[in-house]
Formats: sequence, structure tokens, C-alpha cells
Amino acid sequence: MVGRRGLIAAAAVVLVVGAAAADGHRQNRRREHGRKGSSEHAVPAVDNPAYQEACGACHFPLQPALLPSRSWRLLMAETRDHFDQALDLEAAQMAEIEAYLTANAAEKTPGALAQEIMESLGSSTPLRVTDVPVIRDEHRRLDPTVFERSSVAGRADCPACHPGATAGIYDGAEIPSR
Repeated sequence: MVGRRGLIAAAAVVLVVGAAAADGHRQNRRREHGRKGSSEHAVPAVDNPAYQEACGACHFPLQPALLPSRSWRLLMAETRDHFDQALDLEAAQMAEIEAYLTANAAEKTPGALAQEIMESLGSSTPLRVTDVPVIRDEHRRLDPTVFERSSVAGRADCPACHPGATAGIYDGAEIPSR
């Protein structure tokens, strides 16, 4: 019969081995990400021409994985008042764009950044990527005058500071000097 000390020792071994295995798994994932040229702070690039054309005509077409599907559904439902603009899209175009956005939303996208976004949201449904808690908190660390510079068209001008934003890579930032 195994005594209490034996059970405690066995449990400790299981915890140590399990932690080491998990750490090794994380390191392997990081190496794999590095080989593929992706990052823990990356999401899939936009690959839908209808979305790129319709939304990119007015602003940087954000990757669907930066918001949950509930946010995209709400944004697409309010096309008459889309941040004080009316979206002039045909029903078929709207349906295609909404299907693309919700199928590729944060909760449906693997990767650390999408997971961080979902974990930070709780039950909230942000309508702006800049209202996602984990993204908002990262940007709060910056001097507010960064967003007033002529080279930055506002908080949603991701490529101004993140050169890889178009490809979905949000590692670090290159703060514009002007």
C-alpha cells in the first residue's frame, strides 16, 4: 500500500513532468510560428476581395480575428449608421462580407492574439477594435500625442505604427516621429 508521502511524491512528479511537457509544447509552438514567419501577435491577413474593396475604400480593413463574431454581426446590422456613415452595399455583398467576418472572427481563429482578445472581452461586444480591452490597454501605454501626428490618421490606422498590419502582424510598433 502506498502511504501519504508516496502519493504526495507521485503527485509532485506528475506536476513537474506535466509542467515540463507543457513548457516544451509552448517552446515548440513558438519555434513552429517562427519557421512559418508568423507570430504570437498575428492573425490571418484579410483575404476576401469583397470585404477589402467595400471596407478598405474608407478605412484600413481590419482582420476579422480582431473582433468576435457578435461584434461583426452588430456592425453589419447597423449599416445605416456605421460610425456616422451610411454603408451603400447590396444585400448579396452584405451577406458575403458578414459571412466572411463571422467565419474568421476571434473566437474561430487559432493563435495567441485571437485568444487574448477573447479572454479580455468577457461578455462585452465592442464595435471598435480600439475598444477591445487587451488592445486598448496596450495603446494606453503610448503617449497620446502619437495619435495626433500627421503620419497617424487615428487609433485605427494600424499600419502607421505596425508595418506588418496588412499581413496581420502586430508585433511591437514603430512609432512615427512625425
